[in-house]
Amino acid sequence: MESLYKTKIYQNFRDMLISLIDVIIVFFSYGFVFLLNNNFFLDGRFLHFTKYIILAMVFVLVLHFIAGRLFKTQKSLWAYTGPSEVYRAAGCTLFCMIIMVCFSLYMGLFHISLIIMAELIAFVCCLGIRLLYRTYRRYAMHADRKQNALIIGAGAAGYIMLSEIYRNERYPYNVVGFLDDYKTKGTIISGKPVLGTIEEVSKIAKENKVTLAR
Repeated sequence: MESLYKTKIYQNFRDMLISLIDVIIVFFSYGFVFLLNNNFFLDGRFLHFTKYIILAMVFVLVLHFIAGRLFKTQKSLWAYTGPSEVYRAAGCTLFCMIIMVCFSLYMGLFHISLIIMAELIAFVCCLGIRLLYRTYRRYAMHADRKQNALIIGAGAAGYIMLSEIYRNERYPYNVVGFLDDYKTKGTIISGKPVLGTIEEVSKIAKENKVTLAR
């Protein structure tokens, strides 16, 4: 996977590739809603595209491509998808939804409810694929981590250290949990539990085969 990121094709065309993925998701979202609205043509009717429907779909795709570039949704690193990416994607979706509602009212091609449904589906799918990728990256990085470690302190600094360890492949540590004198045992922080107090470091390290406490 890392070799892919180092290729010139990926480095030069990453933004365009992500923009195209988002546009494809929008295309299938609108297509799904169109088919849903027509009962997937299970009633024996034929699928019939008019020139106006085709032009409207082209407008939808171009609009989302431009909006994505304006809101820079293609710039975010999927492995670090977080609240800022959600806000940016939501803003892009809302912008496109407003434009599409105005367009529909003018052209009379789509029902407002169908536009809202398609935009929400596209929003969820675009975020979903990013979160799935983030989960996959984290799982792949976990698989290669053999050295168990504890983080001393379950506050902001401990959380930052945990995030840095799992985002940076230079750290081969598998964090089994936190030690903290002021957090209740069993508290979960970013998927890792508070295992006990700092005074219990020797016992907890032995129980979890920990070779590093930081």
